[in-house]
Amino acid sequence: MGLATRGPTDQRSVPVTDGDASEQEELSVEESFGRLYDALKHRGAEFAKVGGDVAFYVKDAKPPFWQVSSLAGHLVVKPGTPPFPVCTIGLSPPVLSWLVQGTLDVKRNFEKRRLAVEGDLAALALFVKCFATEDEDEAA
Repeated sequence: MGLATRGPTDQRSVPVTDGDASEQEELSVEESFGRLYDALKHRGAEFAKVGGDVAFYVKDAKPPFWQVSSLAGHLVVKPGTPPFPVCTIGLSPPVLSWLVQGTLDVKRNFEKRRLAVEGDLAALALFVKCFATEDEDEAA
């Protein structure tokens, strides 16, 4: 059973743990998805490289399932699960907050089981790159 089909009460849903305290502001799930939308609407070309829809399972969020899609060239960020996501990302609200603020260390959080991914890992890497800071963009 995949991440996108598991329910929020399933104890096996997403292997995340409470993370280390962070110095940065922790956003609510709604604020995080608002920032995600704002960032991606200005980086449509980068999001197009992901190659399809991205599904999210946000632990302890209501609603827990979210999707990021591009329909006919229009960015859509809304609750729900897309039918055929290129990847499904399972995370907690703090990790989502770090993602949209451009400070998510994917490798570290994956190793610490704060982040679960199902599907195309290259798509995940391209998606995370959409939130890179200007300095990181220039270094790449």
